[in-house]
Amino acid sequence: MSKDITISNNMTVDLLKNVENYAKFVSQVLHDETFLVELDKTLPFDKMVHATMNIASTHTPIKKMGVSVMRMDIEPPLYSMAVTLQFKGRDGVIHDHSVFINACKTIEEIQQLVTEENFKQEVLSLCEERVLENSELQEKNQKA
Repeated sequence: MSKDITISNNMTVDLLKNVENYAKFVSQVLHDETFLVELDKTLPFDKMVHATMNIASTHTPIKKMGVSVMRMDIEPPLYSMAVTLQFKGRDGVIHDHSVFINACKTIEEIQQLVTEENFKQEVLSLCEERVLENSELQEKNQKA
C-alpha cells in the first residue's frame, strides 16, 4: 500500500500495518464456515453477522476493527458488508462507526473484493476520514 497519511510517522506505519492485517482478517472471516452458516440463517434485513479484531497498537487511536454483513435478498442470496471502527477520541471517549462499503453482492463477490488492493485503500481512507474528522472536531470544540 502506497498511500501516505500525515498524522505522525508511528501512526502512519501502524495504520498501514493494521489495514493490512484487517484485510487478511476479513478475508479469513468471509471464508469461515461458522460465519457463513450464521449468515445463511439470516433473513433479508433481519440482523447482521459480526466479527471484530482488537488493535494492540499504542500509536493509533483505533482500538477495534470489524466487519458486519447483512443479507439483502434470498434468491439470489445477496449481501452488504460494512467496515466497523472503534476508536478513542482526544476527549478519551470511545466512538463507534460503521460504514457500508459493498452492497447487494454475492458472498463470492465480496470474498473477491476484500482481496483487492482497492479494498485496503478504501479502508485506509475510511480510517483517516473517521479518526481525523473526529480529532479535528474535538480540537475545534476545545478552542471554542
